[in-house]
Amino acid sequence: TEEEPRSRRTAKARMEECLKRADEVDAKILKLHETVNEINALMAETPQGAEGGGEALAEYQADMLEKLRALRISMDGEGAQAQAVKAERDAAVALSATAEERMSKQQFRITHLLRAIESGVG
Repeated sequence: TEEEPRSRRTAKARMEECLKRADEVDAKILKLHETVNEINALMAETPQGAEGGGEALAEYQADMLEKLRALRISMDGEGAQAQAVKAERDAAVALSATAEERMSKQQFRITHLLRAIESGVG
């Protein structure tokens, strides 16, 4: 009976770790969205007409393109990490449910064994 609570604590600790990592990933994704919004705001402020064109505009566009590519790579990596964290969380939840079911069955057996012992003694 010592193993059941220990495995339950382990499953709970793993689930808490998964949830913590999921929160960290969500915070990173939120930060990336904020960065995209900042880039969009900067692009909206950039002159698009003939007065602001030329080499300066081409250089700015190349710089923005590079930043956007880096952002896309970063977001793809974060998405993969988020999927892994969610899969790990789901596995921990399933393990916890299995442990709780096992513990419930053991509790049921103990209760009936105690009743049988008590009725045999009395």
